[in-house]
Amino acid sequence: VNSPTGSPARPVSPTCFSPTLYTGNKAASRWWRLMTGRETGILLLGSFVFTFSLGITEGPEVVFFKDYFGFTQSDMSDLLLVTSISALVLTPLLPAALKYLGETRGCMVGCIGVGMTTLFLILGVGIHWVPTAAAGLSVGLFGSISGLGYMALVHYHVSPDRLGMFLGIKSFVDGAAGTLSPAAGGWIYTRGHFLPYGITCGLCIVTAAIFASLTPFNAKVREKALGLDEEEPMLTKEIESDEEDEVPMAHFMSENLQF
Repeated sequence: VNSPTGSPARPVSPTCFSPTLYTGNKAASRWWRLMTGRETGILLLGSFVFTFSLGITEGPEVVFFKDYFGFTQSDMSDLLLVTSISALVLTPLLPAALKYLGETRGCMVGCIGVGMTTLFLILGVGIHWVPTAAAGLSVGLFGSISGLGYMALVHYHVSPDRLGMFLGIKSFVDGAAGTLSPAAGGWIYTRGHFLPYGITCGLCIVTAAIFASLTPFNAKVREKALGLDEEEPMLTKEIESDEEDEVPMAHFMSENLQF
């Protein structure tokens, strides 16, 4: 079978899970490759699990703090103030820490740290200042360093012309996790008041393990640097690959201008 231009048409992939089998749309193929690619898939999965783990405790949080720490409305206001101040004070120091740890290890340390501060809540039941201290460390220190490390990994593993699409998919994934997790946490809380926090601890460790499976960051940088002289410019390669897929040049340029 020949295409309208006279060149042989590329056969459609037989997999029933590929969106291009039904739509024939190049954009659908691109977001599918982002979701199923090894590095990008790991980044999306890690973001989903981490967001879900945090949302589980958000549902019953106010009731838990009131029942086990005697929190009032004023105490909740103080907690929010501490989290904001901790993020403001600690965030400028984190790039140096991230440079020392590395991007992947920074994500892992942040996830494990959030899990440990959640465990601190369970072990510190009855101590009035524990939730405030845990929130300050979780948001200002560990949450911030994992966020900075994650975005650094995204900018490295995702090419610039796919970055906007990837971030859109990430927003969808995080939104789904953020929508489902509070309701799930509230239901789990009825089965055991400490159970949501224990699950959050476990999921944070799982998230760290997911990020640990990424290709070592420094090793990939070294390989890329060694191969720069042998590679063609990125823009030329991208245009050629799109021509092979029979995408008009105007479509390729308009997509990049949108980004």
